[in-house]
Formats: sequence, C-alpha cells, structure tokens
Amino acid sequence: TDNRELMTRVADELLERETLDRDEFAALIRGSKPEAPEKPDSGDTTVVDASHPEAPGSSKLEPGLA
Repeated sequence: TDNRELMTRVADELLERETLDRDEFAALIRGSKPEAPEKPDSGDTTVVDASHPEAPGSSKLEPGLA
C-alpha cells in the first residue's frame, strides 16, 4: 500500500505539471512536495516576422521534388 500512495502522489503531480524532472521525482519519493517550476519572464519572448522575403539565392522546393 505504500507504493500505491506514492504512485497516487506521482500521478497527481503529473496531472498538475505534465512533467517531473529527477529532483522533483526524488522529492515525491522522500514524501515532500516538489518546488513549483519557475515561470519564464514575459519579456523574454522572441517574435518572428514571417513577412520577410527569403534570403537571396535560396530556392523553394516545388511540390513532388522533395
């Protein structure tokens, strides 16, 4: 039954976060709650402008030739 309780804690944490790294998993095994993941700063976003034409000399592949 101890393993069942551990499995339930791991499953609940995975439902909340979707992924666990090694340290977070080890914390669950020890019985403590892993720390909340760090949220990225909103100022670190990169915007890609799709309106730029392709680089000179590059060619697009035609359908059926790839």
